[in-house]
Amino acid sequence: MRGGRYLRDVRHLDKFLYILNDGLFYEPAEEQYEALPDYIDIVTALVRECGGDWTTARQGFWFHVHPRQADVPMQGWKVHVSAVVRNGALILKRAAKIALANNVPFKFALDKNVLSTMSSKRWPRGGSGKFITMYPSDRCCFENLLEQLYTELRDDEGPYILSDKRYKDCRVLYYRFGGMAVNTRLEVTGLRTPVLVSPEGEAVPDVRTPYFAPPIWETDPFPSKTAESQEPTLNAGRYRVKKALAFSNSGGVYLAEDRLTGAEVIIKEARALTVIDDRGNDAIHRLKKELKILEVLGDTGVTPRPVDSFQEWENFFLVEEYVDGIDVRDLMLSESPVLRAAPSLEESSQYYETFKKTFINLANAVRQLHEHGVVFGDLSPVNIKTDRSTCAVRLIDCEVAFRPAFDESTYLYTPGFRNVLSLRSNAQGFADDLYSLAAVMMYALFPVAVFSSLREDLFDTVLETVLADIGWSQTEVGNIIRGLSRNEMSCARACELLERPVKIVKPYFHEEVDAGACRKISEELGSFLLSNMRADGESGLFPADPFAHQTNHLSLGFGACGVLYSLNKCGFEVPRAARDWLEQELDKAKPERLPPGIFTGA
Repeated sequence: MRGGRYLRDVRHLDKFLYILNDGLFYEPAEEQYEALPDYIDIVTALVRECGGDWTTARQGFWFHVHPRQADVPMQGWKVHVSAVVRNGALILKRAAKIALANNVPFKFALDKNVLSTMSSKRWPRGGSGKFITMYPSDRCCFENLLEQLYTELRDDEGPYILSDKRYKDCRVLYYRFGGMAVNTRLEVTGLRTPVLVSPEGEAVPDVRTPYFAPPIWETDPFPSKTAESQEPTLNAGRYRVKKALAFSNSGGVYLAEDRLTGAEVIIKEARALTVIDDRGNDAIHRLKKELKILEVLGDTGVTPRPVDSFQEWENFFLVEEYVDGIDVRDLMLSESPVLRAAPSLEESSQYYETFKKTFINLANAVRQLHEHGVVFGDLSPVNIKTDRSTCAVRLIDCEVAFRPAFDESTYLYTPGFRNVLSLRSNAQGFADDLYSLAAVMMYALFPVAVFSSLREDLFDTVLETVLADIGWSQTEVGNIIRGLSRNEMSCARACELLERPVKIVKPYFHEEVDAGACRKISEELGSFLLSNMRADGESGLFPADPFAHQTNHLSLGFGACGVLYSLNKCGFEVPRAARDWLEQELDKAKPERLPPGIFTGA
């Protein structure tokens, strides 16, 4: 488990990173991550050289360096330094020397893999790029520290820290007002919210917004001389931004009006020096590649038409045609008979017609991509727009698309819609789009495609059960989905089979609960839980949702008490080891640290 391999298994990003332990359960990665020694060795050597009385300690994904005789202030103006992997070690060495010389406490990301992950697409935007954090003791120390760092780092570059303000023209030096020592407020949910204390003594949430926003009682120490435009426009005013549709660490997606034509457009933004891959390419490189893909596919009508592209400030923007319609998620949720309590034969037949037309069009769209030498790479319900009246299909996000003859694939995908075998080999090609097409078809029946990593028989026994319930047992749908998932069927053949006349029977519906089946499910669930009990574990008695690790691993809602209560209620004998573990943990628990209430609390 050397550094970095964990960080490719990110599944949950909030306050902590989580990994899937053995591919099955969530665990806090910070508790198990084995850091590389590179950055820590640099700083511990500097601490020894400076001869002062300093303490060093690892905390999660951070390494803290504090003067033994100085306390970290509760709050104030703090300094952040950003970096990328190629310059991280050098920036750390130079910045740490200045902090040590000024007796300023600081922390830094453990190693280059953690630094890389901090600029990845799914890292929280409020914490993006914060490689080093320094805690000056007062305003004078803060201003002197900034100026010394500026002199040393003014020619370096790193990702823009969205929550902060850049100091002068240095691309790695930023500042914001915020909490320094740990000061939190326990919420009713069980989460702890960082807070600031106002001059009146009121606790105010210390929100890491993705823009510079000091608390109302503080003023910017270095106010800007030029006023910002009140109207959100881009490219010299040509595009008026109407609303933001999505945000990630790598940039935003916006709905805008093209004032030149009056048409609505989609604008995609790529932030410089974010999402840097193993080849040194960042989000801007990826968005420029997407533009090339859209130009290659421009005459197919399968993807949005590219309208414009431009550089503004340090970011790159791609403007493309706005595609109206619903995505496959909406189609499934609103029309699939499997999601109805008592579907009729007419409802099932109507949905089959919609399903057939939609996936004939989608298969043809995938075929056209492949004929143009393009692998879509992330074919999933959210990336497919369909016209409800005509069932016409458009693919709206080519971020991961690539041309095998010219480009390398990207390690980005939607879980459940990428072949597990392909993931293990870290190889991607045209066959993966066929697998994804099969997964989307099954998703349109019932949203269980994500379990393909757990159930090898998903496209066999599970699919057959769903088709029997929906009344499509006599159709070719099962053979089409299985054939596509195994790369044994082409898109053209799938379309041919879907065009054939079919016979639909009345959907299968249980009017009475099968008590025996319920007992069997209960027994299987209970046995599974007991077989995965960890009486010697520190993070919880049973594997749990990430929320348990963030709140209370003993809770009824997410922790051990809820599981043990359920086991007992269903007739299982609770093992003595589980009772002993619970008693020990309750003895250790501090009531003031536990949330209120019955669900996540004490």
